[in-house]
Amino acid sequence: MPAPNDTAERLRRLMGDVLDEQIATAAVTAGHVTQAQLDSARQEQAEVMGEPPRLAAILMRRGFLDDAKVAALETRLAADAFVRPSLETTAEPPPEVRAAAQDPARELGHFVLVALIGQGGTGEVWKAWDRRLHRWVAVKVSTAAPAAGSARERFEREALAAGRLRHPGLVPIHEAGVDRGRVYLVMPLIEGETLETARMSARRALEVVRAAALAIEHAHGQGIVHRDLKPGNVMVDRTGNVYVLDFGLVCLREDEATQLTQPGDVLGTAGYMSPEQARGEAAARGPTTDVYGLGATLYHAVTGAPPFAAPTFAAVVERVLHDDPVPPGRLVPDLDRRIEAVVLRAMDRAPARRYPSAAAFAADLGRILADEEVLAPASGVAQRLMRLIRRRRGAVATIGGVVLIAAVVASARGLLSAERREAVEGLRQMARVSLESALALRRAGDLAGMRRLRPALVAAYQQARGRGAETAEVEYLVGRMYRALLDDDEALSHQERALALDPNSTSSLYERAVLLSARYGRLVDTAETELRLREGDRPAAETAWPELARLRDEIRHDLARLQALGGPPAQTAAAQGILAYHEHRWSEARVQLAAAVAAEPLREEAWQALARAAESERRFTEAEATYTRAIELDRGYLPHAIGRCELRRRLRKLTEASDDATAVLALDAGSVEARLCRGATRTRTAHDEISDGKDPTPTLDGAQEDFDRALAARPSAAAHAARAVVHRYRAIFAERRGGDPFPHLATAEHDDDRAIALDPAGATHWASRARTRTRRGILMHLEGGEPGPTFTAAERDFAEALRLDGNRPEFWAWRAELHFYRARHHVRTGAAPDAEFAAAEEDMATSIRLYSGDGLSYVRRGEMRTWRGQAVADAGGDPLPLWAQAREDLDRAVHDLPRSAEAWVTRARLLTARGLRLGRGGQADLATAAADLTRALAADPRYAEAWSAQGHLRAARGDRKGAAEDLRRAAVLKPRLRHAGVR
Repeated sequence: MPAPNDTAERLRRLMGDVLDEQIATAAVTAGHVTQAQLDSARQEQAEVMGEPPRLAAILMRRGFLDDAKVAALETRLAADAFVRPSLETTAEPPPEVRAAAQDPARELGHFVLVALIGQGGTGEVWKAWDRRLHRWVAVKVSTAAPAAGSARERFEREALAAGRLRHPGLVPIHEAGVDRGRVYLVMPLIEGETLETARMSARRALEVVRAAALAIEHAHGQGIVHRDLKPGNVMVDRTGNVYVLDFGLVCLREDEATQLTQPGDVLGTAGYMSPEQARGEAAARGPTTDVYGLGATLYHAVTGAPPFAAPTFAAVVERVLHDDPVPPGRLVPDLDRRIEAVVLRAMDRAPARRYPSAAAFAADLGRILADEEVLAPASGVAQRLMRLIRRRRGAVATIGGVVLIAAVVASARGLLSAERREAVEGLRQMARVSLESALALRRAGDLAGMRRLRPALVAAYQQARGRGAETAEVEYLVGRMYRALLDDDEALSHQERALALDPNSTSSLYERAVLLSARYGRLVDTAETELRLREGDRPAAETAWPELARLRDEIRHDLARLQALGGPPAQTAAAQGILAYHEHRWSEARVQLAAAVAAEPLREEAWQALARAAESERRFTEAEATYTRAIELDRGYLPHAIGRCELRRRLRKLTEASDDATAVLALDAGSVEARLCRGATRTRTAHDEISDGKDPTPTLDGAQEDFDRALAARPSAAAHAARAVVHRYRAIFAERRGGDPFPHLATAEHDDDRAIALDPAGATHWASRARTRTRRGILMHLEGGEPGPTFTAAERDFAEALRLDGNRPEFWAWRAELHFYRARHHVRTGAAPDAEFAAAEEDMATSIRLYSGDGLSYVRRGEMRTWRGQAVADAGGDPLPLWAQAREDLDRAVHDLPRSAEAWVTRARLLTARGLRLGRGGQADLATAAADLTRALAADPRYAEAWSAQGHLRAARGDRKGAAEDLRRAAVLKPRLRHAGVR
């Protein structure tokens, strides 16, 4: 007899195998490892003699994983294992836990067994309290003695099998252990009702068993056969989710040498086991055994009774071996004939005549739910006739026998026809199941698993097309699969083929309307950018862009056809709402789309357009909540998380935005959109760090890495323009810290040039290059050079940017800065500056009018008015009216930006100039200026301009020693600093 600690060691090794398998699978999902690399590691593991190494160890040795990645994957797996709708957590144990804890027999490791909720062939299942993590769990305790070899091994095999499976319909094993000789497994607690006791409509039964079949298909794909499918092992939780339970009789098909059952063993629940199980045959280890169990489970769900019943176990087995079940339609006279046909085909006593897979079984259930014909009826009739012949062999010699033979011959012809039809519809079945499986995997966040379905489907589609096996439904399904994979162009081509085969396909009409609406929206964005169109200008847009009118008419035609053909209301509402969104009819779009998602919550395209419509109406809280709900329903539909990332970035929720992008990249490391959003978020964070006096270098490094990887994956104008901003910020920080900014500006301008070359109609790209050139001109001015040609080139870029889009407030603010520094250069060279100062103020006023202004806008305008007033004073005029306006701007700026050293320094310079101008009456201004500079240096002790301004203030107040020290510090920090006005 093995000692308890031997069993504990076995379980520790077992859970190590489970966790290792889960880490390897999660590494593929996270993008650290490709499926091919994982398969290669598995092969290496299988070839090792003796104790094989862990997969994670092999992947680490090969450089794909490291300790940090493994730790992150383990943390993610631990969290995911308990993300269940019915799970509740609380810091204090509920009263029933405290009561159960009084009984020492209810103690099991760090769990308290509270209530027995089920019993199976290998153990009892308890609702238990986890004392360590303060939550409810399900604990399965083995009822086999430690020495009961095969029973114990079956229990352990369940842990290994469930640990390998990651599917929303399969309950994972989270932990295993041994306590006082009792072996146990820990799982999330799924509270609900099994099909054994549940009562539901036939349609709901089809939905539940179909979901179970798709989960079982996933298990089969991992080489795992359940072998004990029955109503008691299919549970529906409180929110309607379906789970397959109890892998206690699991067969791991790739491990034939160590099967836990040998020919002759009879395992399973008698009334639902397949005939080959009842005979103890090796065939019981194949997937069709589970197909039989699914059919038997559906039989029970629609009739309320098992397919076979008898007083004793032996009598039930005898019936399973030799009888056919009573047709369900006899027990439920109004039962849909298609349900009976599907059940009888799944439960055929010959495995070869059943559905070949759980996916095929699920596909026929899906046809019933879609009110279509199934593949089962013709073959079911023929098989019943053949069984009748076998039972009435003597009847062949009679006239009745001749009639019977004629019937069989006629039915056989029908069977041959059905077989040909099945050959043609094989692709249809595969396409439907592939799509359903892909969407289920995507909604669970398993994008790697979803994408693995694509190559087989594409290969099968191409082969079938070569044989002329085209149908409208297949083209629709393949196109829908491509849209699920976000390949809209390929998706549209398949929907066009579908409609050529069947112009009345409502599904394809809807898909084409959705896809054309997305294309329409992208074209509208381009047209509005280039033509500077706003609401009310759509006729002008359609005159300049005839493609817009053509697309609009096509979409409306498809919608009219949908309504005329009686397409589902939710489908029509979604299509109309999406079109309304792209036509900027926001309120109408929100009404239509809200109705669509209320009726059918899994329409991802409707959620996406609904969130964007709310955002377009500046209902930002509503838009964020809409994205959040959509993500909860479909973790793998990346546009939802990317959309929320972009929204949060614009709302300055920078940490949350970065988290969204990082979550997308964990699912799809190749997402260019997520890289761009996270890079832009990091760039904005770096801007704030510069304003707060912090070192932005690490943040800028992260942003540049994101943009570099985005460009490596797909060169784009947006990525080049975004990377140019990173280089400009590097230049600003280098200038502030006394470094050389010019190399960074040269690199930035190179990216600006590439952006313009790739997208010459992009207003932002022209404005970005104008900013880069303006910054270089400013530095040339500060160093005493001639910035005139550089400023002129920048002005030409701004003129093009404003021609393309004159409603961008930041463009006007940036051009105002150009005019401001050109005016300052005129002051230095003796030229008249007033026209440039006036142009700068006019541009800033336009910017503030368009955007209502922010703190930085008032810093800029206050600085402009300060300098303009000084120029007036130098010319013999009165600067005080301009300085009064500047004071209003800068008071607002320091209120809005209390941590900005630049805002405090800019006001201090104004107050210093005005205080000196007023003489004795200006002492209050000088005192406030000194306090402002103290605030600036507290915000950023390395801000050279603050030390310089403080030095000049001290010199004006007679503190020559303090002034010299401050100016020395400023020169050390920024050698280019020449005078107090330098920014």
